[in-house]
Amino acid sequence: MLLEFENIAKIKQATIELTDLTVITGVNNSGKGTVSKILYALLTGINLYQGNYLFALKYTGIMEELENLERWVDKDTFPSVNALRREVQTVVYQVEHKQHGVDHKEIFAEDTKLTEQITDLLSNIQRKMSTKVRWPNRQQIAAIIKTIFQQQNRDYLDEKTVAALFDRLLRQEFSNYIISDSSLNKSALLSLQEEDDHLILPYKNNRLDNFQCQFQLTHTYKEAICLDDPDLLDNLALATDEQFFGKAPSEKLQQANEASHRKRLIKQIMQHQPKENYLRDKKIAAIFSEVLNGQLVRKRDGYYFFPKNSLKGVPFNSLSSGTKIFALLQLIVLNGLVADSGCLIFFEPETHLHPQWQVKLAELLVRITTVYSVKVLITSRSPYIIEALDIFSTQESIRTKFYNTSPDKRDPKTSLIVDTTDNLEAIYAEMYQPLIYLEQLRAKLN
Repeated sequence: MLLEFENIAKIKQATIELTDLTVITGVNNSGKGTVSKILYALLTGINLYQGNYLFALKYTGIMEELENLERWVDKDTFPSVNALRREVQTVVYQVEHKQHGVDHKEIFAEDTKLTEQITDLLSNIQRKMSTKVRWPNRQQIAAIIKTIFQQQNRDYLDEKTVAALFDRLLRQEFSNYIISDSSLNKSALLSLQEEDDHLILPYKNNRLDNFQCQFQLTHTYKEAICLDDPDLLDNLALATDEQFFGKAPSEKLQQANEASHRKRLIKQIMQHQPKENYLRDKKIAAIFSEVLNGQLVRKRDGYYFFPKNSLKGVPFNSLSSGTKIFALLQLIVLNGLVADSGCLIFFEPETHLHPQWQVKLAELLVRITTVYSVKVLITSRSPYIIEALDIFSTQESIRTKFYNTSPDKRDPKTSLIVDTTDNLEAIYAEMYQPLIYLEQLRAKLN
């Protein structure tokens, strides 16, 4: 998989080959997180698109209008409107809850069928209304019918509709700050390629250029997991208590599926139940046992960590940050999230880990890549993690790429991402600079 982009956030230009294990390193504020955000948004968009989310979103909106229509039609028309609304509701539910997705041909057939039924019903109502001068609630009914026809005519697979989904997800991850300030014409480009598949999203004047977007996605892509907050499950009750009151079903659907990576991960965790058979590798189990010697258990008011052979659990928010990282990773392995995912993204996990546990985490991630065939992208500025990833990936014979972000010498406000797989010494030399500075200070003191 090849990810290329220009003028995104602080990054001026980047070409990144996403192998089994991809490592991004660099100094503070150099744009390491940009890669994580882009990859997560694009893979999430592909997963939603292939999971027929846009179909569900379209017909959820139509279902709302049919429900609204029920309130205004006469008693003779109500049964037919109600029956169609229920059928649309059933189809949407089946699409959303089918475990392995629905084939696009099957979805196209459902779309054609529902289009005919909706057109027949609304046309019949319009004919009835035209035969009588006085028809109760004529104005309200006509407005609803017009809205339904407009929604029905929207192609959920139209390139503009699909591109708009990717744009919303990118803006969600970047808080609307997508284009680099150094781009004079506010243009940018993102490209993701996998064999014959491609996704190209160009930006012009700080907006997505819908007419130049291209995508061909024939392979099946699994969802991505982004883990960058050890305190993710601290206040689970508050995090899951979404303010949906008063919102329409289509708004709820969009809010749940196009949420930030942290909210989506909480939702993913809540929807999966831990099963021991997912933890099938002895090495992975041994690392978790050595570091944790226990596991998380979900209770009514949140998650608790239960040490082995103990009946008393510790609330998740009372655990150390380092323990939380391993406990979260163990949880998403046990509940099958890792096995069901295509990419696992870690952002600077060393922040909360002693060097000893940094090495253990590196060993664990390499082993997870090997056992579950999931790509791992990790951003780090720790020499311990980088060296450990290099050693363990060599032992496991997995394809690994190392990249370094650094300020562009011509334009220090921007950064470039350079492939340093064959020159890790450059990374270590950069990380050693603070120690050289401290040694010089020590020499002056002496």
